[in-house]
Amino acid sequence: MIKIWKVNMIMKRLKFCIVVLSILIINLSFSLTSLAQSKQALENFENQLKPLTDSMINAKIDNQRYAANEKFLILFEDILSYPKTFSYSFEQLNNISILTPSDKRFRIYTWYVVNDFGEYENFGFVQSENKDEKEMQVYRLHDRSDEIIMPEGAKLDDSIWFGAVYYDIITTKNEDITYYTLLGWDGKDIYSQRKVIEPLSIKSSNGKPVFGASVFYREKDRKRCIFEYSPNATFLLKYDNQYTETIDRKKIKRKGKQQYINDTIRERNYMIVYDSLQSLFDGFDNLPQYNVGAYQYNGFRFEKGKWRRITGVVPRNLPNKEKDKINADPTVDDKRTNVKGEKGRLF
Repeated sequence: MIKIWKVNMIMKRLKFCIVVLSILIINLSFSLTSLAQSKQALENFENQLKPLTDSMINAKIDNQRYAANEKFLILFEDILSYPKTFSYSFEQLNNISILTPSDKRFRIYTWYVVNDFGEYENFGFVQSENKDEKEMQVYRLHDRSDEIIMPEGAKLDDSIWFGAVYYDIITTKNEDITYYTLLGWDGKDIYSQRKVIEPLSIKSSNGKPVFGASVFYREKDRKRCIFEYSPNATFLLKYDNQYTETIDRKKIKRKGKQQYINDTIRERNYMIVYDSLQSLFDGFDNLPQYNVGAYQYNGFRFEKGKWRRITGVVPRNLPNKEKDKINADPTVDDKRTNVKGEKGRLF
């Protein structure tokens, strides 16, 4: 009788394990199916968006380009409200720059549309998590570049934005505070183009973006750096590991006499490297359409929560003047293609 009781107990436990295992398998299959359906849905959305992005760039007249852009804005804003899109690559949208910082606090999407007069208008979204409500928040960026008085000193947000297509994002930390810095390009118009160093912060409560900050050393009133130059010129602005050289004047004794020698101190650090601008013609310094790169490099190095301006950058691995400089500038090739923010691409 005891043996029979033990067998019955073992059989009951075995049946229980089989039931639990079956439930787990069913749940796993359901989860995988849901995931596959979700991925398929995102791919379907992307297939609808791709022709619109092509028309935004390649349509023959600006009415068609802007019509495609309006449709894209409506559809894309709706799609970005789904949390799974935060990690989706959108690989087919080559005309959209997509940047995510290393801590994955947010995602920023930017692009442009050109009218028939050669004037560029920038568009974008910031996608971040609203920690209070634990949901995905999407902020549409409104380009108000032409309306901003003294843009280098203005603190802005999604409703008033100094528009640009961002091609790099730099994440830095100081005393547990994380800083985000964007590098961007604005085609502006037929007379000039611009590049910008744009500090960005995200409000912890609702994920709202704030553009511009007093993070430039000894320049409290500066919220961003804007470089404006000829539409036919190249201008280097990139985050890179580069050398700086300073001259240290030392006093030594030689044959009983005191002498001074110049000692060159060379350091290598990550920094934002930029080309100095100069006018092609004397007396035209205030006309940006004549500004070109001077092939003299300066930089900004991040120190204790500030971007400190430095001189004496001696680039060792930047392209040379004659041959490769054009390839270092992400705007030199056709500006209407390959603006997606991935390494190895134009931007």
